Amino acid sequence: MAGRGAALASLLTLALPAQSAAPLAPLPARRSLESIAQNLQKSGWPAEATTVVKVLQELGHEPAALNALRASLAKLEPKAAKTPTGGDKLAPAVKKAAAALAALLPAAGEQRAALAHAILELDGEIAEAQRALGRVEHDGRWIAVADVARAQRRRDIQIAVANARRLPVDVKIEVGDQPLFRELLQSRSVRVSCGPLTVESEWPSEKVVRVVRSTLRAAAMSRFLVVGKLELPDVNSAKLSTLHVASKVHYDQAIAWAQQRGGFAPKVAEPLQLSGVFLASGKFVHRHVAEAQVEASLLYHLLDGDHHAWVLAGHTDWLCRTFFGEPIPGIVWEEKGRKLEARTATAAELQEREWRQHFAKAGLLGARSWLSYLAERSQDPPYSRCFVDQVGKLSGDDLLKATFASEFLHESNALGALWPLTASADFPKALQQAVGLGVEAFDPAFREWLVGTRPGMAQVLAADRSLPADVAAALGKLVELRKAAMAMQRWSVDPRPDPRVDRTLSAGARLHAAYLGLHPEQAAAWPDAHEEYPDREGFSVEGAWAGGHAVIASGMKSLSEGIDGWMGTFYHRLPLLEPGLLQCGMAHAAGIAVLDASSMVIPADEITMIAIWPPADAKNVPLRFVPELPNPLPGIDQTKLGYPITVQFGESLLAGGGVTMALHEAAGGAIVDCHWSTPAAPTNPELAPRSAWCLMPKAALSPNKKYTVTCKLGADESFEWSFTTGGR
Repeated sequence: MAGRGAALASLLTLALPAQSAAPLAPLPARRSLESIAQNLQKSGWPAEATTVVKVLQELGHEPAALNALRASLAKLEPKAAKTPTGGDKLAPAVKKAAAALAALLPAAGEQRAALAHAILELDGEIAEAQRALGRVEHDGRWIAVADVARAQRRRDIQIAVANARRLPVDVKIEVGDQPLFRELLQSRSVRVSCGPLTVESEWPSEKVVRVVRSTLRAAAMSRFLVVGKLELPDVNSAKLSTLHVASKVHYDQAIAWAQQRGGFAPKVAEPLQLSGVFLASGKFVHRHVAEAQVEASLLYHLLDGDHHAWVLAGHTDWLCRTFFGEPIPGIVWEEKGRKLEARTATAAELQEREWRQHFAKAGLLGARSWLSYLAERSQDPPYSRCFVDQVGKLSGDDLLKATFASEFLHESNALGALWPLTASADFPKALQQAVGLGVEAFDPAFREWLVGTRPGMAQVLAADRSLPADVAAALGKLVELRKAAMAMQRWSVDPRPDPRVDRTLSAGARLHAAYLGLHPEQAAAWPDAHEEYPDREGFSVEGAWAGGHAVIASGMKSLSEGIDGWMGTFYHRLPLLEPGLLQCGMAHAAGIAVLDASSMVIPADEITMIAIWPPADAKNVPLRFVPELPNPLPGIDQTKLGYPITVQFGESLLAGGGVTMALHEAAGGAIVDCHWSTPAAPTNPELAPRSAWCLMPKAALSPNKKYTVTCKLGADESFEWSFTTGGR
């Protein structure tokens, strides 16, 4: 261990910034911090001990003393990871040390900002230090003065997103006439159009209508962010006419067919074409299995133009993640974790980093969480690295930086000045004019906006990491249900960690439960229960987000009771068993259970996992369907239905064909008469759950009886499983 400590000390010396000429704090204060660092290391807080070393460096501690401290910490490092203990007992000493440093602020002169930064690393609650860095208190948080206006603008944007989702979109539905479908696929197609967008597809009209409406609503939001008007693109906008096929076989046939009949437009020669190809006729042919992927592709091509590539990519990716839960299409994701500096590469941190890296694929909040994690450590890419000449050259962390840089521009109300710029315009100069920041100054301001004010070490040490009893019980129930649902896999898979409860998501869920408690008429209606109206008491941006991403149940005594109820439904069960669920938010108030299980989810097509329910060999399975809103079978009494059987997995895993299922009375027995809902043919045309198939028995299941489900996935995969019902 001694040799390792010496090597570590050498690396740390290189990694840390140059110290100031004179110490910012007297020797007794610095000696006190040395003692705190050693106590932290002994108690299993190595990252916090390293932070104290960093603070001492900033305070101008002598190099010899720093090296001696590092060597001492290396000797104290346990051979195996140690569970942190005694944080609440260590916190007072940290607060006392920070207070002693805060007393030096009035006489710090030009070093005031550097001293304030060091103080806040230790204790984030010292107001004098926050003010010394030019921050103000806003809604219980310390933020930069410029970020106050951005926070208010964020509220306006979230309200606009909610309103955009409700915009009426009148579409025209016709029988398609493209020879691609008639001559090649020998099938009828449907053509749906509205304004500048026309989509002809082999899908049923209900699916194409949903795609067109969702795409145009996202385009309306783009217009709001650029010119301040929430309105659909009109017929005079740049037109986009597309031909959509749903399988790779059909797509390959279409490409060969087009080559024989005139080839492609010059645009197909681009080295990094995003998705599909343009025909010489100007029509765009593309292939996607899931509706969200089609929507993302259509939105990109509607917005495509002579913009700077990073502005186009970032803005479009933000819209795609916000409205469709999908990233911009055609970008190859590269999971290349950056190598950490030696001073942060503890085993626990590497494990946490690996976990958080999954978030990059998990919708808007997940991607923001991952980039925030990098930004906290100044490891996010510099904005200048996003300045490429083609959208397709942006991927991984660079794409995410462009995405959230665009969100920063949205909240700065600056996109309107930058979006119209042609790709040849002087972007750095325009950025300076739009937000008052040059390229070099952009990254520090961006990081503070994205990360916000982090809690100081004293707050981290004193924080209660335990979950409330009802949340812990509900999480335990959810984890066990998911393990049972995913015990039987059909493909080679990477084990997915159990979902965690996220405190930020839970806070939003709690706000929404409180809002519904104030407005019980909303709690009893759909989709009203999932919304918050800005002019009503209790509205909050965080609560509105939770409502739009949560399952909700009224009249519940606990979260666990809510989970039991949701598992007996079709629609509300699906988010709980989504294989890609990473983190969730839970709250129960005023008899209302709210579970945000959709904010941080890896899309099903990104993973090769399958979830079934009831699980194989399950006992005491309920007999009846639990009624839900909306009704998956409009006009049918849900109380008469039997317990639903669901299968969930990414549609891209289908090797041709579709999914067929049947419920039998025992193995090989009579088939039970069921309603059958699929993504392509949902029983309720207004809702088509993605990557989910459901059998809903037309009558209650029989008690104490064994049933068998047979399932065929695509052309080659088939399996079956059995379960047994309970007595009533």
